[in-house]
Amino acid sequence: MYEHLTAEAKDILGKAEKLAEDHQQEYVDTEHILLAIASRPSCPAAQLLVRHGVSRAKLEKKIRQLVKNEMSDSFVTGALPSAPHLQNVVANAVTWARKLKEDRVDTKHLMLAVLHEEGSAARIAMQELGVNLTQLQKDLLAWAM
Repeated sequence: MYEHLTAEAKDILGKAEKLAEDHQQEYVDTEHILLAIASRPSCPAAQLLVRHGVSRAKLEKKIRQLVKNEMSDSFVTGALPSAPHLQNVVANAVTWARKLKEDRVDTKHLMLAVLHEEGSAARIAMQELGVNLTQLQKDLLAWAM
């Protein structure tokens, strides 16, 4: 599945894993993808977040409120496992790319998939920050065209 990703999308997923490690979490999930996108000011998806009133600092603060940083007796070495929401997001990003008749998955496809991942920390954080998810999707689709 990852072979369909652009270099930027692969970089975002790598940054998401690093963010999970930095937050001492034992999994990579949607909130890490969203923070990774927001961390890249040159990325159009990050620019759209800012236009919708979401800075990286606000996002990180909200996500920290939503996700408890729990430590356990076990630890993970090597690549962190991905949570089911993350697996859904990557699969749905591929679907979005196909819908838009694009060969490769880019950050806009990842962002569209995050927007549709019901119950994910990333989606909840955006909602609690007052983002109009429908309008953000329209803006992402307009950028994609």
